[in-house]
Amino acid sequence: MSYDSTKLSNFIGQSDDPKKLKDYLLSVDKDLQSLFLTASTFYQFGTGSNFSILTYSSTNYAWFASVGAWSITNALLYGGSGSTYIGLQPGVGVWMGDAAFANAVFSVDPTGQMKAHAGRIGGWYIGTSTLSSTSITLDSVNDKITVGSSGLANINIDGENAKITVGNVGSTYIDIDGANTKIQSSDFVSGALGSGWRIDSNVGEFQNLRARGKFTTSIFEKDAISSIGGNLLVMPSDILDTDMTALDISTITILGDEIFAINDILRIKDGVDDEWFEVTSVSQTTYTVTRDKAGDYAADSNPIWTKGTAVVNYGASGEGGVFMTSSETDAPYIHFFTHAGSPWSATTAKCRIGNLNGITGCSGYGIWGGDGYLGQLEVIDIISITGQQGEIRSNSSGNYPYLSFSQGGLQLKDSDPGGTYGTAVYGTDKYGYGALVWILNTSLKIPWAELKEPNAGASDVASIRLYNRSDDPGGLAEVGDLAVVSGKLKICTGAGTPGTWTVVGSQTA
Repeated sequence: MSYDSTKLSNFIGQSDDPKKLKDYLLSVDKDLQSLFLTASTFYQFGTGSNFSILTYSSTNYAWFASVGAWSITNALLYGGSGSTYIGLQPGVGVWMGDAAFANAVFSVDPTGQMKAHAGRIGGWYIGTSTLSSTSITLDSVNDKITVGSSGLANINIDGENAKITVGNVGSTYIDIDGANTKIQSSDFVSGALGSGWRIDSNVGEFQNLRARGKFTTSIFEKDAISSIGGNLLVMPSDILDTDMTALDISTITILGDEIFAINDILRIKDGVDDEWFEVTSVSQTTYTVTRDKAGDYAADSNPIWTKGTAVVNYGASGEGGVFMTSSETDAPYIHFFTHAGSPWSATTAKCRIGNLNGITGCSGYGIWGGDGYLGQLEVIDIISITGQQGEIRSNSSGNYPYLSFSQGGLQLKDSDPGGTYGTAVYGTDKYGYGALVWILNTSLKIPWAELKEPNAGASDVASIRLYNRSDDPGGLAEVGDLAVVSGKLKICTGAGTPGTWTVVGSQTA
């Protein structure tokens, strides 16, 4: 059907002759191929200030600006008023609840954009600023989603405030806050004695943290208490990048942060299973391995390790690592060890720091090193730093002898300092300074001094012993240098290379 605004009728009707118009309309354009306008403006369709419709009553035809409850304007079809208003207008859309399109509680524009403040879409309820289901509310005012059991608002998405709350808003729930770029539980309280959890653009704070794979950080906070339950192993490691099966013929694919080599011994362990592997071939980050080196599992019944599990590399035979424990026998200690190819059965201790009980010949706390490292060195409770001069001594106070380093010089002492020869009291003070050797003491102005009177007797040894050479030194010499040549004490009286050496005193040259 089409409308032809130029088509006119040759019928001129009268207001008192409705039957003639009716008959004429029935006899013209019966095929409904077009509409027409009558010659008389009284019968003209679609014109006039009201854009009325010509309607026939029981007695006559009349113009009306409405059809039923719908009103007609030049471009609008509408009905109702206020909250009952419904409008339809080409180029604007369909809207309900207000005469103004922008204020309507429901509207659809020509592009398909829809707005609604109530109702349901699928299982979702539409609110003034929220979209919610029986367990989910999307809150546009507070920018959050709520998930939980609080009526119809367990997930709430708030578009105005960029929030999503998830959970029972009458209890504990999850708050996803886009405006402040954070996700947190509603009971979050920061601090060591706080509760709940939070993740924001700067900090993640939780009660406990478990990482199945690699944990990387740059800084640990110094004034907080950190605890590692039981043992800590320091060795190269990576994480599985692909799940493993239980089959004996298998490969290990890692992320690639570490590089393993043929003959390396690998270990994967959790709270239940503990399996050892040996690398037999390498293809980039995938390693062919011999499984269950310790023989703990039946054929093709190995643990099914999953992606993200840690893989520790013990290295090849002769390599090792660092083991720190607070729970093993004789703990706590830090233990340095190697292995001979089967670390699941035996390791070799190389050095220990901490509790030395269990090490042959050692007890208490200190530092121990095995053969070939520190020559069976055992240092236990014998180093102390005392005094305002910053003295470092090799034995505890009251125990002798000891080596002392301080601003007063380097001393090897076998007693406490006593009086000098001129001030000592017989029977009370010890002669001298109690030092066997005193080097670089600036107050004495000598490079080397023995300031304790040696005991008389046939068992005494010399205070200073010089090497007895067969000829004069031939190297660079300074005046005052001493040397023993063929049993004679000589002194350098002329600097040079060689210097001039002269027999001291009345010795026979």
